[in-house]
Amino acid sequence: SQPIASPSHKGVICLFCGQSTSLSTQAELRRAAHPGEYRASIVRCHLCGKEAMYLSSEIVDLQAA
Repeated sequence: SQPIASPSHKGVICLFCGQSTSLSTQAELRRAAHPGEYRASIVRCHLCGKEAMYLSSEIVDLQAA
């Protein structure tokens, strides 16, 4: 039997505290619908609550726990 792959989602690593933080569903859908159009996203960390702008190159796949 093959292992079941964990679902992944897009997110960033907080610049302030290092916690991984998911993009909102709306942001993920917008990026998927218009690839290449969004070069940066503003994300608020779920742990420390600070907001920062992240370039598209800083958005990574996060594995669901």
